[in-house]
Amino acid sequence: MTKEEIKKNPYEYINNFMEESLIHVGRKTFSILSLMPCSLILPNIPFTSSSIRSNINLIYIAPSSSGKSTLCSNFENFSYFPLKRRSISASELSMKANEMKLLTLIIEDFSQTSEDYETIKVIEGIIGEEQNISKSNMRVEFLEKIKGVGFLCGTPTDLDRYAKSLEGGLLSRCMVIYLYHTPKQHSEIGDFINSKIGEEDHSDRMKEKEQIIINYYKELQLIQEGKHEKIKPIQHYLIDKEFKMKAGNVWKKITEKLIEEMGDKYWIRDLGDFYRILVSSAFLNVFNREHENGVLKPNEEDFKLALELMKQNMKYKWAIIKSTELNKKIKNYDVLLDYLNSERISPSVKNILMNISPYSHLIRDKFNQD
Repeated sequence: MTKEEIKKNPYEYINNFMEESLIHVGRKTFSILSLMPCSLILPNIPFTSSSIRSNINLIYIAPSSSGKSTLCSNFENFSYFPLKRRSISASELSMKANEMKLLTLIIEDFSQTSEDYETIKVIEGIIGEEQNISKSNMRVEFLEKIKGVGFLCGTPTDLDRYAKSLEGGLLSRCMVIYLYHTPKQHSEIGDFINSKIGEEDHSDRMKEKEQIIINYYKELQLIQEGKHEKIKPIQHYLIDKEFKMKAGNVWKKITEKLIEEMGDKYWIRDLGDFYRILVSSAFLNVFNREHENGVLKPNEEDFKLALELMKQNMKYKWAIIKSTELNKKIKNYDVLLDYLNSERISPSVKNILMNISPYSHLIRDKFNQD
């Protein structure tokens, strides 16, 4: 293993490392997490007389014992200016953000923070388009710009608790991954853990790979700080017009169906996520991409990844919104059972309903009796 190996395809190198660390979890989550450090240090993307933010945020929802602590630790190691907490108050976050100016916010248990309205508004201001802390929420007046990326972890069973926070604007500012495993995958995770415990050679090899990844992100940081010996800081982007046209058509086709089904839900920021992924992917692969005098040109590979992750993100958001809306209509066990048996409801929505419905324990009790 050498530091040059990662430069051939850093996205795959990082995702392969994480999948080898957390089978059935690592690749899924780091498909987005690996791009977030890049998105923090890149310039915003020009749009008319202003810009859209470059920073990518992720809400990760997965059952307990699915590796969230390990993910947070790995992400902290790869991140720029990390601020990792199990939960955080509005006052602490505001003071830390004002001191740091750039930060990676990592919250291991979002359910402990989600019901604090003031904290949610501070998070939205830091990781959203505002890129500042609203003075109306603070006892101290902050005037300087603050830019952050957010990695917020939660469990499906707590989803109903923080649904209001998500609906209030946080969901639209973040990408989403909702993870659940089949019984076979669950068994494979157990087999993987059992096979690697006590394997010192494997552990040493993984530590070496992790350090290579850490060093790679440090080299990317040197570029943006103007300290790299070969590559100038990225200041602008050259985005292919065909990429924009194709992405716009796909986004339009999806959103027309979503708006027809859900009414006054807006999906504008999800189109922005396409561009955030596009430029972050290009910068992660900067040693294999066209760039000249600080202008970075994403290629077809970046386009395909950005398009796929945009579609996946909208699918997860739809499932969360759909399931929380259906849950409001569930007044008894029979209604829940009808939804779970319906062929018109997707498996992901059913899975969320089984986690958030107050009547789901009756189904589990009946299953255990049978």
